[in-house]
Amino acid sequence: MLRGLFYSYLQRMEKSKDKISIIELEGFSLIYSKTSHLDALPFEIHRQDQCIRLHFGMWGDYKFEHFQLEKTFDLVGGHHNLMYSDGFSMKVSPKTPVIETYGVHFEKDYFLDLTKDAKGSLLRFRKSILENNPCIISQDWPGINGPLHRALIQAIHKPASGFTNQLFLKGKMLEIFSMVLDDYSNLEKGESVLKTMKDREKIIQARNLLIQNFQEPPSIAGLSRTVAVNEFKLKKGFKEVFGKSIIAYLNDYKMELAIQKVEHTEESLAAIADELGFSSPQHFSAAFKKQYGIAPSFVRKTSEGVSSISN
Repeated sequence: MLRGLFYSYLQRMEKSKDKISIIELEGFSLIYSKTSHLDALPFEIHRQDQCIRLHFGMWGDYKFEHFQLEKTFDLVGGHHNLMYSDGFSMKVSPKTPVIETYGVHFEKDYFLDLTKDAKGSLLRFRKSILENNPCIISQDWPGINGPLHRALIQAIHKPASGFTNQLFLKGKMLEIFSMVLDDYSNLEKGESVLKTMKDREKIIQARNLLIQNFQEPPSIAGLSRTVAVNEFKLKKGFKEVFGKSIIAYLNDYKMELAIQKVEHTEESLAAIADELGFSSPQHFSAAFKKQYGIAPSFVRKTSEGVSSISN
């Protein structure tokens, strides 16, 4: 393996632009993929090696058949799971035009050393690897909550060149791994208001509706009716899955869009404020400063503004 190498390539199709980025570090690889599927045609993925993958479905809905596990999963965006198989073959059927995923691929010896003191579901998962039996750590596919999503975004956008960046990515991977292990442990204990995968999918559906309509978001009562879940379960389940209330999540989402636009576009602050649904540029600036501790005008003026508040 080429240690520490970062490489990415763009595949151009007739009506889409796909991106796959790979970072290889000591003991594991980080793989980000954002692909367009306008034709919604199924496709297959194959690997010949032993594959220990911590998988994150960041965005997009799809069904996939895992041939080694002999299981089919029908998933909506915002989920994660840990899988192992000796050789890896799957058939994916896209259900949305864009699918965005992130994965940690562990080398077997590295993973076994990392988890040598494992307990509970992770211990059983580790035992299956030692016995070379295909396995998945959870049948429930936990959601990606707010803190986990933030950690994933930080990892996805971090360059891999240089010792300190590689050290950051290794630490971030361990942080992410710790977070998901807590999720699997809590599911095993039954500490959830969401008792079925269907319940969890409804919460993720509610999140997707919020994002799609963030400029004029539906009320909690409206969301409850649309996804067919009562308001109590919606509010409690949303906080369980995403780590924050519906209102806080929506605000953080708008602020994430804001900082991306301030840093990476030439749109005026007034135009960004209007696009994100703020009543005035002053209201936008105040909300931005409350979120990040710095004014958007300062971020726009200095190349160091974003890194100083994001890392």
